[in-house]
Amino acid sequence: MKRQTLKIGFIALFISILLLSAAFAESTGILKGKVTDLKSKKPIKGATIEFAEINLKTKTLRNGIYTFKKVPFGEYTIRVSANGYYSKVIENVKISKKEQVLNFQLEKKPEEKKDKLVQISIESLKTSSPAPKPQMSPPPPPIPTPVPEPSPEPTGTRPTGPQPVTGTKIPVHGGDTLPNDMPYDSVFFENYGVNPFVDTEDDHLSTFGVDVDNASYVIARRYLNDGNIPNKDSVRTEEFLNYFDYDYTPPKKGAFNVDLDMAPNEFGKNTYLMRIGIQGQVIAKEDRKPAVLTFVIDVSGSMRRENRIGLVKKALRLLVDELDERDKIGIVIYGSNAKVLMEHKSIENKKQILKAIDKLEARGSTYAEKGISLGYELALKYYEPGFINRVILCSDGVANVGRTGADDILKEISFYVKKGITLSAIGVGMGNYNDVLLEKLGNKGNGYYAYMDTLEEANKIFVDNLTGTLQVIAFDTKVQVDFNPEVVRSYRLLGYENRDIADNKFRDDKEDAGEVGGGHSVTVLYEVKLWKEKKGKIATVYLRYKEPVTRTEVIEENFSISTDELIKSFNRAPDNMKLAACVAQFAEILKKSYWAKDEKLTHIIEIMNTIPKKFRTEKEIKEFIELVKKADKLTEE
Repeated sequence: MKRQTLKIGFIALFISILLLSAAFAESTGILKGKVTDLKSKKPIKGATIEFAEINLKTKTLRNGIYTFKKVPFGEYTIRVSANGYYSKVIENVKISKKEQVLNFQLEKKPEEKKDKLVQISIESLKTSSPAPKPQMSPPPPPIPTPVPEPSPEPTGTRPTGPQPVTGTKIPVHGGDTLPNDMPYDSVFFENYGVNPFVDTEDDHLSTFGVDVDNASYVIARRYLNDGNIPNKDSVRTEEFLNYFDYDYTPPKKGAFNVDLDMAPNEFGKNTYLMRIGIQGQVIAKEDRKPAVLTFVIDVSGSMRRENRIGLVKKALRLLVDELDERDKIGIVIYGSNAKVLMEHKSIENKKQILKAIDKLEARGSTYAEKGISLGYELALKYYEPGFINRVILCSDGVANVGRTGADDILKEISFYVKKGITLSAIGVGMGNYNDVLLEKLGNKGNGYYAYMDTLEEANKIFVDNLTGTLQVIAFDTKVQVDFNPEVVRSYRLLGYENRDIADNKFRDDKEDAGEVGGGHSVTVLYEVKLWKEKKGKIATVYLRYKEPVTRTEVIEENFSISTDELIKSFNRAPDNMKLAACVAQFAEILKKSYWAKDEKLTHIIEIMNTIPKKFRTEKEIKEFIELVKKADKLTEE
């Protein structure tokens, strides 16, 4: 009897294994195809095909054929690459049947002119004779070789007024006078428009991805300290707001604490100002995760203007000094070509890392695509699960070799983001500067975008806020505000024009949104028109994000505000709310918003003067007031 029972048990187990095997087989498919040259149609041998979300990778055979035999059903991002070809990233590839065929065509890169990237050798530094001056042999388009200048001085020490167009300010397009009376040559910004008022009867939902960048404010400061009115397209209201610390209360548990308040609007006619203050979890320095950092440094000729490369070197030294023995650093450089300057080393090899940074010298064209791609490849090679795996790009953003548009480079980034490698873009310089590319790289790279105009600003990024710079506490963070049409007549979101998300995508967790670092805060302002005499709930704010470890658990919270919570007058509003209102209005005036066309900069100064002196004299707030005064004076002139 026991033997018979045992036999039956074995048979049942065997059948179970067969059933499980069959079920597994049914839930996996075969993916195969061919990789060929776009023009010649010839097969490409040795091309790499790899999945972002799972650890699957293979190479093509001599006939260009590849095969994956067991791919779990699902939706994937696939990258195809081969030596001498532009890589290709295909998103949303669905594996849902037993066998699928997916062919790829790769575009050949133009022949590269070999141009060695020059660094100052340690040996040459030891000799008494000066190092030979590198000769440029740049591929088209040519870039003038400017004379190095001293490193930028701290904010406020630059001469104001129009600057002579000589030396390092020679326009890249030639001549000695800038076209259209522009203060800087070859700067690139994108106009995202200005949000209008929306009637709640037409759309009572407002949805966007959060933003913690502050580059736009620092760029405006650079303009004003140089004696120039900022380019209106460079102004992003949310990034002006992000620059300031509003002293929000950190969460006692969880990733965020959210405060809501609302008061009559000093700057808008018959409107209220609704503020959403989102404070991220503060992470102590000793609790920061260890980091694998890959510096990708632009060493093209334009990085010699204003000694931009000098500022980058000083900034990276600051960052290295803040790291500890758990952290690793690798360095990729790019000019006319790209190369790995240093494979990842532990911070215990600090002297070697600093020597490598000190050896950087700028020359040649700007092959940004190659540099970023090589940086990611190096980061993937040294990837550490559970660590911060971050690429830090330092550049003026102007690419002129290979694929130079943001969209092409962003496709490449999306693959590595899914692998768990984030990117921060740090911009330097003005004149021959591409804000468009750097802002999009920081956004899509799941990191952030910052601008360094001084060593003091570099200190804020890499020393004062190091944990927030490196460690993400929430991915794909979205906000949706549901305004009550019974109480709210219309509303207008200040800023976030390029972070708009379709209302029906708020709970679609494949939708890309903003990342928030440890200790970061987000300030959101709405101008709101209420129906007279109506009482009740004004709005419900929904906050949705992915937790940072697995990025699969999604957390959603909601917060409401009602008419009985309204602050009676703007004068009674908290000082930090008044500051936020003034900062946003400054941005709206500079970007020439229709809704601020009748406002004067002097009105902002008047409001700031009502704030207690102790608050006003804080360094960043005092500087803000001076910038408003400079803008007012330049406007009059």
